[in-house]
Amino acid sequence: EFLRHVTVVTTVILAMTVISGLFGMNVPVPWQDLNNVYAFLGIACAVTLFALICLLAARGRRFI
Repeated sequence: EFLRHVTVVTTVILAMTVISGLFGMNVPVPWQDLNNVYAFLGIACAVTLFALICLLAARGRRFI
């Protein structure tokens, strides 16, 4: 039972780590010259949405 919870947490955190790691590199990003916060909010919302989808999928499969 404990390993199921650890697996779900690892799956959610792994996805967020990969996305933040890719955007944290010192490479040009297409929207870096914009002077607004919409790109950041878009990425943050996408990561949050992905985490929620992973949690709902885990709940649907009765992992949590």
